[in-house]
Amino acid sequence: MAKKIFFRALEKTIFVGACIHLFFIFIEAVRTGNLTIIHMASILDLNFFFPIEYTLTTAVLSCLPIVLIFVYFLYREKKSPQK
Repeated sequence: MAKKIFFRALEKTIFVGACIHLFFIFIEAVRTGNLTIIHMASILDLNFFFPIEYTLTTAVLSCLPIVLIFVYFLYREKKSPQK
């Protein structure tokens, strides 16, 4: 039981930290007018591993894994009994 509580607290901490991080990235993108910094490949620094040109296509493709992960967790939460 203590493990479950620990991991739930860790999960929420990581989520809030990520939200704060994305909020500041969004503010910086609006302030500077540089919208490439809110591109998922830019946030994950994938350009260090692959030569990525920041286009609409790569933006959509980089968001696809996030959407799939969200749908997976949404489906999993709907299947699990209420806590």
